[in-house]
Amino acid sequence: LALDLPIPSSRYLFLGDFVDRGEFSTECITLIYALKYLYPNHILIIRGNHEFLSTTLGGGFAAEIEQLYPRKSLFNHFIESFEYMPLSALLFNKILCMHGGICPELYSISQLEQIERPIADYDDPLYCGIVWSDPSFTITDFLPSRRGTGWLFGSDALNLFLEQNNLNTIIRGHECVQEGCEWCFDGQLLTVFSASNYCGTSMNKAAVV
Repeated sequence: LALDLPIPSSRYLFLGDFVDRGEFSTECITLIYALKYLYPNHILIIRGNHEFLSTTLGGGFAAEIEQLYPRKSLFNHFIESFEYMPLSALLFNKILCMHGGICPELYSISQLEQIERPIADYDDPLYCGIVWSDPSFTITDFLPSRRGTGWLFGSDALNLFLEQNNLNTIIRGHECVQEGCEWCFDGQLLTVFSASNYCGTSMNKAAVV
């Protein structure tokens, strides 16, 4: 099928969690994959914690697929495709993008470059931290996350990681923030959340950067 569509003038990076926690997971991931197919150099995607089988089985996507397309193989094909998504992206050699955040197992961006795919699950502590961790204003270093998975990281941990890797900023998703985006740690960390009225109850704004 040949589509006479203009090539986008900008490149777009999506920070993961394309499915679960609401309606239209199937439409959302299908649209992003279609755009990625049409414009492979302009549509970039990284993986969130909901693009893992152990999370999405109970997050809504599995049930939605089963209802729309009662063929188990289709859900399995999506899961297989998720396993090839990268876990991070580096912009301008200064801005690190990931879904969750840093963790004690992550000390160098060279570790991210060496990650081999496919990745079946986040049983590796490094992968788990990247997709599950959150910032905290009440600690300075690391503490196990209240989510029960991943870590909380404070300002000192972030400062050290950025300094050691010659980075300025981390941009991440993973958390609903009321205004759609939220700077913290003196502008060194930006959380971006693009789902408005999260789960139909939060009344939050959505944002892009």
